[in-house]
Amino acid sequence: MSARGLIGFDGDLLRRRGVAAGVLAGVVALAVLVIVGALAAAGQIALTRRFDPDIAALIVAGVASAVALAAAIGFAVVMGRTRRDVEKAVRASAVATLAPPALSLALRHKKLAGVAIAAGVGFWLARRRS
Repeated sequence: MSARGLIGFDGDLLRRRGVAAGVLAGVVALAVLVIVGALAAAGQIALTRRFDPDIAALIVAGVASAVALAAAIGFAVVMGRTRRDVEKAVRASAVATLAPPALSLALRHKKLAGVAIAAGVGFWLARRRS
């Protein structure tokens, strides 16, 4: 059985798609920076009609800071959820892959299985206490 069959995905395909996604994300990021810069400049020009230029610049910078902070918080929340979901999927995949051979081995070697179970329970209990 190949590593691809055990893991369940094609590494080369994921690498190619990752490179394409990275290039496209770079183009999008550059376009967004240009758009945000133009909007900030337009906003500052519009605000100078009502406020002094230095106050208008502070208002635009404050709004940009608030948007950046909200985006950073959203990013952290999404990444935390994604990390938990990936960890769950990896654990489920490991159990689905390793459980049948482990059960077969345990049925053939009962004494060894008893020692392994006892060691596993001991490690689990020690980890839960700390």
